[in-house]
Amino acid sequence: MSEATLAPAAEARLTLFALSLGNFVVGIAAFVVLGLMSTITRSLAIDPSAGANLLTYYAVAYAIGSPLLIAITGRWPRRMVVAGAMLLVAVGSLACALAPSLGGMELARIVTAFGGGLYSPAASAVAVSLVPLERRGWALSRVFIGFTAAQGIGNPIGAWLGYTFGWQSAFLLVGALAVVMALALWRIVPAATPFRPTSLSELARILTTPHMLVALLFTVFYVGAGYTTLTYLTLILETRLGMSGTGISIVLAIYGGMAFVAAVISGWLTDTFRPSRILLVLCLLLAILMPLVTQGPTDLVLATLVLAMWSLCSWSHFTAQQSRLVRINPAYAQLLLALNASMLYIGIATGSLLASKLLPIPEFMGLAIGADVLLALAVIILVIGDRMIRRRRDPISDQA
Repeated sequence: MSEATLAPAAEARLTLFALSLGNFVVGIAAFVVLGLMSTITRSLAIDPSAGANLLTYYAVAYAIGSPLLIAITGRWPRRMVVAGAMLLVAVGSLACALAPSLGGMELARIVTAFGGGLYSPAASAVAVSLVPLERRGWALSRVFIGFTAAQGIGNPIGAWLGYTFGWQSAFLLVGALAVVMALALWRIVPAATPFRPTSLSELARILTTPHMLVALLFTVFYVGAGYTTLTYLTLILETRLGMSGTGISIVLAIYGGMAFVAAVISGWLTDTFRPSRILLVLCLLLAILMPLVTQGPTDLVLATLVLAMWSLCSWSHFTAQQSRLVRINPAYAQLLLALNASMLYIGIATGSLLASKLLPIPEFMGLAIGADVLLALAVIILVIGDRMIRRRRDPISDQA
């Protein structure tokens, strides 16, 4: 991208801020169910394993819809895409609040997922288009900060609302925020934002490039490992630490606060060190930390410290993996980011489904074993993917 096509500094900062706020809303819409899982399952009188479907269905819909919607809307102005995607998030969230049954909520979550799956990759691509090459990691981390802020601010508030006023109130709040955010994005994102049009044929070309698929698969196993535990975090806090609504909200706020810290520092780390090296170190750290969440100390202070470090390491991967993919093939950044988002939600679906199967093993031991198995697979995929990338030229780049 030439300097002439870059947005003026002030306009770029404002746009990045708006995109980050949009990711804040998307993040709450996606993960608010984690803090509401216990209240939803009790209210609907369903088994906790059935409640995991609210996360699994969202993840599967996001994974399938994100690259397809990005490709289909590939020639639309980016302002129209991000604002329209946010309206889908609003419709899905409001429908979820009004749904009379689990089945209705699952359908509403699919609509919400389509909105989030369209928004986040488009927002990341806009961010990359606004800055020079050497600032891409910084720009991606700025946009991702909103997503992690949802963990530290939005989800604890959602959990508190659920325990205090009922889970419907949390979804109503998310829907209202999404409506306001859609209007703000339409006003702030420049109408002439530069972008490279995409198509379904280009998506198919990427999907038939083996080393790109292997590079993307890292996200599935890394994120899946985290969600073998995160899916039932509120149940773990209730059972192992004896926490109730207020205590859980505080712990979720600490967890989310560290996710926010991870987003702040990950841009600098990615622009300073090789992304693959960062990802390898994070895998090794999580292999130690994650079993401690379910098998470690029950002392409140020590357990909270473990959760905080787990969050810091877990959320530090996102910018590094995005930057790794963009460096492989900058011309197809938007589709690669959409596919990476798909892999993220395939990982969420994998982790939440695995968690539902392993939950009956006593003392949450199954969750601990499942997490480390997936992390081991993530390391293997990372090493294999990097070797394939080094050995082969990308045929897509040759055609771009």
